[in-house]
Amino acid sequence: MGYITSLTSHGSKPGRWSISISPADEVLESLRGKVLDTAVVGGGPAGLAAAMYAPRFGLTTLIITQEV
Repeated sequence: MGYITSLTSHGSKPGRWSISISPADEVLESLRGKVLDTAVVGGGPAGLAAAMYAPRFGLTTLIITQEV
């Protein structure tokens, strides 16, 4: 099916991020039944910027992209 990349904020300080790449089927199974606040479509500069700022406001975020 492919892979899903997640970008996770660690605290409110800028620059404290971790990136993980996981098989898509595992991630989709873990999201079953959960509600996300934000879905960012596209991993270009604007999409990644939006995905980086959303967690600062306490929003759970999913990035959907072809490649990162």
